Amino acid sequence: MKRIIMLLITLTCFISMVSVTNAKDKEELYKEIVHTVAKQLMQQYGIPGAAIAVVDGNQTYTYFFGTADVTSGKAVTENTIFEVGSVTKLFTALLCAEADDSGSLKLDDKLIKYCPQFAANKTLSQISFTNLLTHTAGFPLNMTINNLSAWQSEKQIGSQWQYSNVGCGLAAIALENQNNKSINDLIRENILSLLAMTPLGLEISEKYQDDFAQGYTGDGKAAVHYLHAQGPFPGAWGLKATIYDMTKFVSAAIGLPNTPENIKKAMRNTQTPRVSVGSMQQGLAWQVHSLQDENLQHEPENMNLEPLPVNWLPKDKQRYHADVLLDKTGATSGFRSYIAVIPSEQLGVVILMNKYIPNGAIVNAGRIIVGLKKQPEKD
Repeated sequence: MKRIIMLLITLTCFISMVSVTNAKDKEELYKEIVHTVAKQLMQQYGIPGAAIAVVDGNQTYTYFFGTADVTSGKAVTENTIFEVGSVTKLFTALLCAEADDSGSLKLDDKLIKYCPQFAANKTLSQISFTNLLTHTAGFPLNMTINNLSAWQSEKQIGSQWQYSNVGCGLAAIALENQNNKSINDLIRENILSLLAMTPLGLEISEKYQDDFAQGYTGDGKAAVHYLHAQGPFPGAWGLKATIYDMTKFVSAAIGLPNTPENIKKAMRNTQTPRVSVGSMQQGLAWQVHSLQDENLQHEPENMNLEPLPVNWLPKDKQRYHADVLLDKTGATSGFRSYIAVIPSEQLGVVILMNKYIPNGAIVNAGRIIVGLKKQPEKD
């Protein structure tokens, strides 16, 4: 981690001395730093393969490294499919925001309105979609659906933040109940098709199976290979995607002009902060950071999963701001992903890797790349 931080400082100093005067200069600068960051990260953590993309306005720069499968030696390409882990939460939150905008579901609605099977649990009856999507419902990181009926929060609902797969997972179940469709079909129909993404979702059909990368655990062992999301709450972690797909999502996240209006509106809803947790603000799955936050370049190696106190923003302060850093990490047992955008600069980055590594390592690497955005000097 120290080497990553030193690399970040060195590259930041280098960037500050460079004036990006034309598209060719910018392309060379992205290539230089993305390759440097990727080489350092992959060597340090023994990562077999990676795909990294930078979206800068109407230009997309994509880079491929290493192998999708150590045994076969198959190279990573634009068609390589990765598990994106908790980046899935952004998609589930976007579906909820679309429903909120259309009026078919409101973020203030209680979960049990759409999941009456939990109505007898007085704690669950207090939880809203906003709680589910901002990690303020009181759930632990993971639990089984069978344990939900008897579950009781130790604190008042909405009084603390604790990162959890349960909240977004339950939001996905509620969407399934409301629409009588699987979360996989909802994501495909309402996001993937509208953004011209590969129709993968949470499942990989036979047509695409040859492109599915082999994932590797932190100690380098081949991870279990699931073509379909296995386990509880897949709406929180089960999505598969290519780097090409994720550039389409990044473009929508920074609000490029060709983004469908319903997705652009819903995306801004998800990117609107609701609560403050230390120096970070929490939107609907997105984490929101001030660009002046000195902690941005020094993300801890591991995410703090302990309960933290929250301060709810007044309704008039819950507003979308473009001049911020919005990001989200994801992981499964054999993959790690990161997405970050600065809408005001129409800039975004996404990193997909086929090995599980510490959260802070990929975050710091991604933020180095995001820091590339510099305004050209005036003549």
